[in-house]
Amino acid sequence: MKDALSLLHDWYAKGLIDKQFATRIGSGETEAVFTSGQGGAFFGPVHASSITEAFTNNPDVELVPVNAPLSADGKLNYVLPSPMSSMLCISAKCADPAKAIEIIGIGNDLYRGFDEEANEIFNAAKIAPSSNGRRAVFPQGAATYDYFDIIETVGKVTKDNIETGSYTPYDGITQYDKDQIDLATGFADGSNRNEVSFKAYYYRYVASQLLSDSKINALDAAYYYTTDSSASLQTELDTLEQEMYLSIIIGDKSVDYFDEFVKQWNSIGGETLLSEVKEVVQN
Repeated sequence: MKDALSLLHDWYAKGLIDKQFATRIGSGETEAVFTSGQGGAFFGPVHASSITEAFTNNPDVELVPVNAPLSADGKLNYVLPSPMSSMLCISAKCADPAKAIEIIGIGNDLYRGFDEEANEIFNAAKIAPSSNGRRAVFPQGAATYDYFDIIETVGKVTKDNIETGSYTPYDGITQYDKDQIDLATGFADGSNRNEVSFKAYYYRYVASQLLSDSKINALDAAYYYTTDSSASLQTELDTLEQEMYLSIIIGDKSVDYFDEFVKQWNSIGGETLLSEVKEVVQN
């Protein structure tokens, strides 16, 4: 951590990191640095609006996805996200829970394009799969269910289609997946260039290929959830951590302040949280 903080401070001092990053707290301010062409690197999910806005502002923009930062042994070590982000619950008063599950399944089939007849109706109405309009008709909203390796899976067949002109559908391929493959291919051959196909091309073809890189080393977190004391302790601990990052990066404190931070973090509740996590993991 101290090595990383030293490097970030060095980059900040040299102007490689936006000097105003700490004060860009308004909605869209940070993203605007990238979409306006002032910033050369962007960190964020593929669905970030900054990606399509960059294309809208400059149709000639080219994105270069990078596996970084690499460890000393050349590996990209990253922690997998939580296996569960939300829950959809059915009331205990529901007269027919099985029917509720069936309705949810139908909604997922519509959203993912398994129901081709319904998908055609949505397309005719110009309601895109990712639009809020289509989600509004489903009881589960934006909740979707897919294979764990779906990004890499779609990426491989998209690569085949772009480079050879055809692909072999995999088991469970949806109309949504097929549409993404067609969009990426259309951008690649120049027949369909817009912000939607631009995103599909870089997401499904260019960036997803990195997932097959031998450098990739996915790790499971020791613990993903909260503990009994999280509600009362987490906010203060997180604030202390954020203040530490900022003060070292901008140079208000030396990198050795990190050692003091660790002692403070442990003393105001960190040790309590760690002991609770260890108890859960060990049991």
